[in-house]
Amino acid sequence: MESLLSDLKKDTIEYNNATQYIDRQIKGIDTTLQILEKNSWTKEEIKKLYLINLGILGNRGSEVNTSTSAQLKNAGGLRLIKSNEINNLLSEYWTKNEFLEKYEDIVGDLKLKARDQSYRIYNQFKYKNLVEGSGERGVMEDATLLTNDRIVIIEFANRLSHIKNSMQNVQRWIFTQQKENATKLISAIEKTYSK
Repeated sequence: MESLLSDLKKDTIEYNNATQYIDRQIKGIDTTLQILEKNSWTKEEIKKLYLINLGILGNRGSEVNTSTSAQLKNAGGLRLIKSNEINNLLSEYWTKNEFLEKYEDIVGDLKLKARDQSYRIYNQFKYKNLVEGSGERGVMEDATLLTNDRIVIIEFANRLSHIKNSMQNVQRWIFTQQKENATKLISAIEKTYSK
């Protein structure tokens, strides 16, 4: 139980970190959508679009601890847990983790498609220090978008909006639920096995 408790405590930290990452991406997407909605952009807005684009379509992936869970499942260790409450909480927790893993793949695929489209909008040679890989990242003063075609811009914005909704309404919600589930499990295990 000690290793399971340790994993669950680490998972709660991971869910916090993943939620913060999603929140940063959603904020960046919101800013991008507000700017793209306009028909023309200032130099500063274009530079902002370039910088935000570096961080909104990446995948962090969640790193929940599964080694103890796998041992419990595979070695028949669950039968040693006499508490129905803990068994039910574990089952729900594992089921949601499996769903989260699959859903992260879906969001990752959406981001990949949007990133592919971003290559028709942003010119990588207008980033400072991107090629060298060192120093503060920035955008050159003469940066422009590769296209002003409203159809391309709107399609990209539509993709970003879909990604935002997927992250905000499903992925973030699952992370929040899983943190609550992990906290319930920690409490139930400590209450049951600290006697």
